Amino acid sequence: LVIRDFPLLGTGAGTFADAMLLYQRTSRDVLFNHAHDEYLQVLSEGGIVLLTIVAAGLLGLITVARARLLDDHGPDRWMRVSACAALTGVAAQSVWETGLRAPANLLLAATIAGMAVAAPRPRRRRPQ
Repeated sequence: LVIRDFPLLGTGAGTFADAMLLYQRTSRDVLFNHAHDEYLQVLSEGGIVLLTIVAAGLLGLITVARARLLDDHGPDRWMRVSACAALTGVAAQSVWETGLRAPANLLLAATIAGMAVAAPRPRRRRPQ
């Protein structure tokens, strides 16, 4: 119902719990303070506009990480592969959990994303 009533811009950043006070159909003894789905949370708080921005950012991250992965044949390749696998896990977990709401988890995901898209280190020539 929240998404149907506020499709374009959502209810506003950080307002999920406040909106649920009005839309919640269960007992008020239990408050749903987040959506338990990162994508649904973004859609309800930021609407189609924010979801589009997030999707574009994720698409950009995937595009750059894939290109870096294909070009990296150096010693850091497996670190990059691991970073991409970890981000895939975060994306999958975000379907049923809002783990990125915790600052430490978000910082770790951002660090791993940096590892996935960082330019490869230049190879040093060995002295002959």
